[in-house]
Amino acid sequence: MIQSVNKEVDVKATNGYRSLTSPVIRNTRLVTVEPVIAGFMMADGIFYGVQSEFIQGRIAILHNYTLPNNAENGTCSVNESNAQSKLQSEIQAETSEWLMYFTLAYALPSIFMTVIIGAWSDSVGRRFAILTSSAGTLINFITWTLVAHFELHLEILIASSFVRGLCGATSLFNASCFTYICDVTTKENRTPRIIVCECVLLLSLSIGQLCGGFLVDYLDFTITFTISVCFTSMAIIYTSIPYMLRETILLKTRFKENLTRSINGVKNVLAEKDVEYRKTFYIINFVFFIVMTFTTANSPYGLLIVHFLGEPFCFSFLLLSYYSAAMSFSPALGLVMCALFLKRWLDDYWLLHLSMCSAMLFFYVGAAAKTTAVAFVGVGLGIFKTLFGPSCRSLVSKSSSPQEQGAVFGFLGMADALAGIASPLILNNIYSVTVYSTPTFVFWMCGSFCLLPIIAVSYLQLNNHNKKQKIFIDVNSDITPDNPSMMN
Repeated sequence: MIQSVNKEVDVKATNGYRSLTSPVIRNTRLVTVEPVIAGFMMADGIFYGVQSEFIQGRIAILHNYTLPNNAENGTCSVNESNAQSKLQSEIQAETSEWLMYFTLAYALPSIFMTVIIGAWSDSVGRRFAILTSSAGTLINFITWTLVAHFELHLEILIASSFVRGLCGATSLFNASCFTYICDVTTKENRTPRIIVCECVLLLSLSIGQLCGGFLVDYLDFTITFTISVCFTSMAIIYTSIPYMLRETILLKTRFKENLTRSINGVKNVLAEKDVEYRKTFYIINFVFFIVMTFTTANSPYGLLIVHFLGEPFCFSFLLLSYYSAAMSFSPALGLVMCALFLKRWLDDYWLLHLSMCSAMLFFYVGAAAKTTAVAFVGVGLGIFKTLFGPSCRSLVSKSSSPQEQGAVFGFLGMADALAGIASPLILNNIYSVTVYSTPTFVFWMCGSFCLLPIIAVSYLQLNNHNKKQKIFIDVNSDITPDNPSMMN
């Protein structure tokens, strides 16, 4: 009886939230959303690993041109005339445009839905947000499977991408999963748990991309997309079972009350917090947006894949799967090194600097590469380029209350979704214009834009240092002979 009363008091005191120190949370298993992330990202990795090749193949058919795919010459012909070379460049340009259409179709609605559903999850629960984004992704993958099997028009894929965006897309899924981790951790062990989830995310993505290349090489696109459907369905089933993934938020029955609390949470983060908090919050979101737009969004990776399919690399689908997997596995290894070693000596600000420098090297070496070996060296140099994710999430989460986690991560998800729009609009259009003259220009530009986050993080770092120094001076100024009590 006493225990049940204490639980009721705990719930009331936190306004409907379970305390991070309550028995329900403290005894939660170490494995929570990791299997959901693994299943979802496996499906996403398989899908994005073959998306560019599928679209390029369909565009080539429209031009009555068959792309070769063999071990020696990859996707380039042995004896190419000027006309064939020009046609391949035209196919690459059209492929980048179609990829831009798909990205915009799901990124535009996901901007708003990520914040709305993310903030709403503070009242109705995290599992609701995870299931919503997963369901939209499942519908999208089923549509791609049908289009591949029945050779339907590509315009149908734009509509399915829009449906996925209405459900929040990947940005809401990531935001909800990382918010769940913040619910079940304390500030002391939050960063390591976020890094673990980020590792699971990247490793699953890399394995999926590698499997996607093998599946397309030995089977076909229909079976490949079908397997993505199966992995997404497994993630949905796991999330749907309450025992497998316990809810961290007590469900409310009144829709109006839930909506009001969600709106108040968004308003509190945006306008009612102190100036120092809001300034830091806005800068972190800016850094997250810039980095996602020019380094880790789908567009720069998709354009790199399109670039390596052409001259002088002519990657085969199998070799391309190795490269795609390496692009995900390399930063996952960097996250493991961060969790084991770097975190002991570097704080979140220095990890952000390291992440930006690694991203710059990745794009610069990739742009300067003339051989396959150098292209893979660039991937190795980009080993730390995804450290910005855990660092940004850790910074904003530690400075926010448990009742604001959904709204805070919702805004990071919105920055992710905005990057999903800005990235193809900027990069794909530039690539389409420069592919005939300077195909690597867009990659040099991506590397150079990493300077902006370095400057912004340096400002926050200096601000934080000055703040700590001021507190230190204020404390020491009170310890004087006139205040002997402070010396005891």
